[in-house]
Amino acid sequence: MLLQQPISKLLAHYTLGEMFSNKNGVCCYPATDNRTGIRYIVKILKIPYSPTVTEAFLLSGAFANVEDLNAYYKDLAKDLCRQAAILNALSQSEYFSHFTFCESFPFENIGYEVLLIAPFRNTLAALFKKTKLSVKEILELGIALCHGLSLCREAGFLYTGLKPENIYISETGQFTIGDVGFIPLSSLSYAALPSQHHTIYTPVDCHDCFSQISANLDVYSVGIVLYQAFSGGKIPEKIINSPANVPKDIAEIIMTACSPSQNTRWETPEILASALTDCLGRDETH
Repeated sequence: MLLQQPISKLLAHYTLGEMFSNKNGVCCYPATDNRTGIRYIVKILKIPYSPTVTEAFLLSGAFANVEDLNAYYKDLAKDLCRQAAILNALSQSEYFSHFTFCESFPFENIGYEVLLIAPFRNTLAALFKKTKLSVKEILELGIALCHGLSLCREAGFLYTGLKPENIYISETGQFTIGDVGFIPLSSLSYAALPSQHHTIYTPVDCHDCFSQISANLDVYSVGIVLYQAFSGGKIPEKIINSPANVPKDIAEIIMTACSPSQNTRWETPEILASALTDCLGRDETH
């Protein structure tokens, strides 16, 4: 499906292909810059992601009027642009990618759209479909993700958007994180994870709208990604047993990261990275 009406004059400089993803109000298009021939990915995030959200807010009395509700939507759009700025700041390191453009635009009636443009890169999700990673490559993947998540924490944020579609591979083979999903660490004691962000990569203890966000949510996400990497890109509905044909020490590390209880998971990405690094060292000596 092609974009019928560009929300920004900037898109006039791009040739957009068929939409390849449309989930929870996030539409993704391949794009080519007509001026340079460089390929990009265009993401358009709709706020709210469904008209029923607006109806629910108004019917519940959560907002006194449409104007107040639209002001709330405007704040959400601004926050996404702030998160894009956080990603771009972190991209000064080797563990994060960047956006080349981010801007929000109002709908005609109510709501906002956020336009994000990023350089085209291969994703881990696409790599899973093409090849099977070696044990060494999977360990290096986990270590790189943990270092990035630790850097994110040092900057004061917990990253909640980790999944193969948001993990990119640079031309040099480096795994990087490349999308929004930043929550201030200072807000974890009272923040809940929005329902549209509940995925198989987020622990069940974060799926309750009345629950606080687990401080080691990012550790769980890494564990699921590694489990998937060892399982040929697939994930069972329930993770009960460790991935097949995985060395015992690595399997134990992954299952600890994937624990359904935040109290028995690795406490931080840094600790998980240390355990994976020890395994990598042993693997390289054999």
